[in-house]
Amino acid sequence: MNNIFCKNRTCFFVIITFLIFLPGCFYTRRPAILPAATRGYSDEQIGVECKVQPLSGKESYALFGSDLAYQGYQPCLVELYNNSRASYSLSWRYVSMPLTSHYIIKDVSHYNTSLFAFTTSLLAAIYCWPLIPVVIVPSALAMARFNKEVDQVVDEYGLKDNERITLAPYERLSKIIFIYGWHKGASFDIGLLNSDTHAFIKFTVTL
Repeated sequence: MNNIFCKNRTCFFVIITFLIFLPGCFYTRRPAILPAATRGYSDEQIGVECKVQPLSGKESYALFGSDLAYQGYQPCLVELYNNSRASYSLSWRYVSMPLTSHYIIKDVSHYNTSLFAFTTSLLAAIYCWPLIPVVIVPSALAMARFNKEVDQVVDEYGLKDNERITLAPYERLSKIIFIYGWHKGASFDIGLLNSDTHAFIKFTVTL
């Protein structure tokens, strides 16, 4: 009798715990929108304007679902406006600070869906198996959907390590770089390569 009571009580607490966390699993992310670079570094050279703004924890969370700077990867918004007739290119290699691959950013921003599904299903199988189809499966699917949305944001806005972007005449460009080991007051260079003359414009950024 006591064993039945203890098992029912455990089942009750497991159900309550899952119900508490359930609403968060079905949270719908708002469409990711880059903030405007209104603070930080700003300079102009030969008709090309460069702005660099480190994203706050709140801005990072809105885009990637986590505070990346807290994990050691400072996201910085780079805004470029080419108000000239020349074309330039931007590449991962033209930034002097150590950057983090977009693949790593995806990994650290993801939910561990497999671990969640395995551990919670195991507990539910012991104490309350109906939680598996009712709560655990929908929650795992919601986490997988969240991970996919984060991947799309990183792919769209992040500067990839194998990417070379052309900045055409009179074009605006906004990209996010992820600096590893960044600290306030750090300086680094961002270079733009002239597509015709192969000369560099160098912006020395201090944040």
